[in-house]
Amino acid sequence: RAGDREALVSLVNPDDPSFVAPADMPAAIVDYCSKTGQTAPATDGAIIRCALESLALRYRMVLGNLEELIGGTIETIHVVGGGAQNRLLCQMAADATGRHVVAGPVEATAIGNLVVQIIARGGLSTIAQAREVIRKSFEVQEYRPKPMACASSRSATSMSGRPSAKASSTMSSPGSTRSLRTRSRSPVTSSMARSPSSPSTWRRSRSSRQ
Repeated sequence: RAGDREALVSLVNPDDPSFVAPADMPAAIVDYCSKTGQTAPATDGAIIRCALESLALRYRMVLGNLEELIGGTIETIHVVGGGAQNRLLCQMAADATGRHVVAGPVEATAIGNLVVQIIARGGLSTIAQAREVIRKSFEVQEYRPKPMACASSRSATSMSGRPSAKASSTMSSPGSTRSLRTRSRSPVTSSMARSPSSPSTWRRSRSSRQ
């Protein structure tokens, strides 16, 4: 199981072009780790752990960029879509970011389409009212960061959520309100954006200053 594997053994950059619709995603992850001088995951559990931790640390980096852009703190991260069903990913996201994570609803796109049609037909008056109906209609799961896991995540990235001094990154994202909503797909099969950077931008030595 991925949850039983050793933490932070190897990491990938989910935005690397090699992960855009490869023929074999697990093989692509193993190949990336080998090419970047890391320990290549040898089991399904280790591969999945590598993918989930890499996504969670990517969330941390994007969160740091967003908070810098808005000049404030984003206190809650909303995860919707299929990834909301992955409890390990959601907990890792909470641990990596140090933020409260709310997972669900899963069928967010279909639900949003439905309420827009209801508004158009006069059944609801505003988007705010529609959001309140959705909030009361679907169960969500909440995740809180675990202190020890947060400390491990801090040792893997810089305190600001930005790349360590070992390498640079050009990752950027548009601004947000104080609640961040992210559409999350399956971490191993998702198509990923094209913005390459080294995995060393995501981690720093455990002996570095925090």
